[in-house]
Amino acid sequence: MKKKPDPYMTDEDSPELGEEFFKRAKPATDVIPEIVAAAKRARGRPFSDNPKVSTTLRLDAAVIEHFKAAGTGWQTRINAALIESIKNPARRRRKTSGRLVTRKAIAAAKSKKNASRKAKA
Repeated sequence: MKKKPDPYMTDEDSPELGEEFFKRAKPATDVIPEIVAAAKRARGRPFSDNPKVSTTLRLDAAVIEHFKAAGTGWQTRINAALIESIKNPARRRRKTSGRLVTRKAIAAAKSKKNASRKAKA
């Protein structure tokens, strides 16, 4: 027994496609390749010229709290701080006995210490 069509679901302007239609059908890539190419897009995150490297790094809790306190993007801010440290080596400092000392001064002190050791020997 043939099912009676739902009067609300029938559309005279859009008849059901038959076998003849599908025999003549061509792939969209053959008919409108430029539109298909424009519609295709790469999935996922775009490739970067300078991709990040995943690593595990142990930091002091105070460092993490400081960067997290400013909100989201704390890992990016830590990365930016490290890059800034690399770009400006003169700003890199090391705290020694309550005062800030530059790396140059630390290197000079080490060489002075090594020279005194050699003199004693």
